[in-house]
Amino acid sequence: MEQKKLPDPFMGPDGTRITSPAEWPAQKKYLMDMLDHFLYGPMPPQPEKVSGTVIKSEKIYNAAIADTVKIDCGKFQFEASIKRPDKPGKFPVICGYTMEPVFSVKSFPAEEEALCERDYVLATINVNAIAFDKSEGGGPIYDACPEFSGKAIMAWSWGIMRLNDYLLQCDFIDPKMLIAAGCSRLGKQTICTALHDERIALAGVAGSGCGGFGSFRILGTLKDGQTQDSTKMETIGRMSQVFPHWFSENMLPFGSPQSPHPVLNEYHLPFDMHFARACLAPRYVLTSNALEDTWGNLYGDWGTYLAAQELYQFLGAEDNTAFFYRPGTHRYDESEFLALLDFADAKLRGLSPKGIADLNKAVFTAGKKAFFDWERP
Repeated sequence: MEQKKLPDPFMGPDGTRITSPAEWPAQKKYLMDMLDHFLYGPMPPQPEKVSGTVIKSEKIYNAAIADTVKIDCGKFQFEASIKRPDKPGKFPVICGYTMEPVFSVKSFPAEEEALCERDYVLATINVNAIAFDKSEGGGPIYDACPEFSGKAIMAWSWGIMRLNDYLLQCDFIDPKMLIAAGCSRLGKQTICTALHDERIALAGVAGSGCGGFGSFRILGTLKDGQTQDSTKMETIGRMSQVFPHWFSENMLPFGSPQSPHPVLNEYHLPFDMHFARACLAPRYVLTSNALEDTWGNLYGDWGTYLAAQELYQFLGAEDNTAFFYRPGTHRYDESEFLALLDFADAKLRGLSPKGIADLNKAVFTAGKKAFFDWERP
């Protein structure tokens, strides 16, 4: 059935809508199964045991420690970098990937401030330690687990889950304050990670676009709202051609393979990315976007935010999500990272950082009816 607006996340598999929060766990499983079948695909096997060994440790910034840790998952090992305050206590930890030397910029641009002034731990893995970011796929996890047939987004998510396994064994980590964060393709991965690891209390998702929090079926620019112009915004068809290693082949029938890869078959998708946002409820989510990042489909991102808010409100958790816009182009800007810290300080630590006032400043006037024609029960 063709649906040009966002599908109803309250509609169950039998064609009836859930009516109470008590029914949400079963409905969430239904939506998660859909996301895994069409988008994320299978996960590498879960190891029986995860352990870690610090192979290098040094003081940095005069107030922090940088550890290089070898994490052992049985038949698979990888290295992680953990930067932490040089003082006693249990701290929140931000987990994510770095792409150096693939990109010449740091994945987390404000790490010094986070470590030295705000008492956060930063734990990162290089993407190539888990799965290669190449169209042909492959990488260490595929060599170690030849039975794994999934794609890179899920493989990277599995890597953060194993990193979390280790971190929860460390006496400097607050187990209630695990944060997953990432930008662009790693924003897509952050969503997948948080969906599949409910130990994560907060997800910081920046510039995630197509396959992230941008809608598959509704495109638009900041200037004129809905335009459906696939030359300006990434679509399933384009992404599947350029980055076939990211998501399941089950998405291929829903994208247009020929340039300019217009939105067409997307209208037959039984889901959109407000389902992913909804499945994170009632946990904390901060999304951020750059106003000049046309490719990221900010209008579609706004639509999935409004739609998922219906579920958050249904669960009485409407204050657990937030958004942040900044000037500029596509990258993980320092202002976005600081907004994440402000949101985490407020929600996880009960603090009142000044920067919290910069959140939730809408740039679109379009309301719910522009994106969906259902309401929460």
